[in-house]
Amino acid sequence: MTAKAEDFNPDVGTPVFALEAAAEGMSINAETGEIQWSTSADIAPGRYSGKVILTQKNNDELRVEKDFTVTVQLPNDAPSIEVPPEAVAVIGREFILTVAASDDGPTESLHYSLTGDNVPSGLAVDEKQGVLKWTPPRTFSPGEYKVNVTVTDSGEPAKSATGIVNLKVQDDTAAMTKFTGVVDRDGVPMAWFWNQAQNRKPELRVGQHIVEADINAEITEIDRRHVLMKDAAGVWRLNLGETLRQRQLIEPAMPSTDNTSPEAETSDTANSETSSAPTTPTSDAPATDGPTSDEQTSNKQT
Repeated sequence: MTAKAEDFNPDVGTPVFALEAAAEGMSINAETGEIQWSTSADIAPGRYSGKVILTQKNNDELRVEKDFTVTVQLPNDAPSIEVPPEAVAVIGREFILTVAASDDGPTESLHYSLTGDNVPSGLAVDEKQGVLKWTPPRTFSPGEYKVNVTVTDSGEPAKSATGIVNLKVQDDTAAMTKFTGVVDRDGVPMAWFWNQAQNRKPELRVGQHIVEADINAEITEIDRRHVLMKDAAGVWRLNLGETLRQRQLIEPAMPSTDNTSPEAETSDTANSETSSAPTTPTSDAPATDGPTSDEQTSNKQT
């Protein structure tokens, strides 16, 4: 910062600058008017005032005073952003994902945006809340998309951070996967499912996971006419002959009291014992053309 002398007669004498009532450590070049101040590391943020005095050699009557203020603020650190490494969007169904960010400044001043060249058409983020929303149209091609979510703070200068989500866009196989029956394997009940889109027939026991589209649930009970399954939302009931989309929530999950995000819980669940791959049908397996519920019950119950 430099003070300047204007509208004076240089023939009388050169201008002279000085400081009064300035903060400790402030100085001014008497000839150029340049103000210098190296703040200490422990100085408190705030507004610091001083006064520039302009005089002129050989002119005792000239004295000009000008107050000034310097604002000291902490260095602006870049914000941090937390996004799940992977997320699943199902064609024809609404996709919602909330990302979290923190900053050394007010979080309400953070601005969210989608950056990069690989943002699927229609995917949008609320610039204030960090909520991504999208309903992939029926014409959208399944695949994986690296989506960059960027958060920018309001500091001077503004700084940003970017998180990358591997967005997997999938067909709604949950709407085409039925619970078709129960068989007994050495005294252990096994639930049979039929993915009609891919002609897969997972055979699952209690403790294993059914994974189709955005559904990843642990089988907790197998009965003649229904199965119970559990995920982050709670306990679900699926009746014989119904698709996974027709399951009913019978016991909502209790609100979480820890700091584990839903995305982190999903990632942990995915690492549990999972069996969604096709199994080799045996003689008592359901027919590949999808028998009726009555036929399944009579053929496979023990």
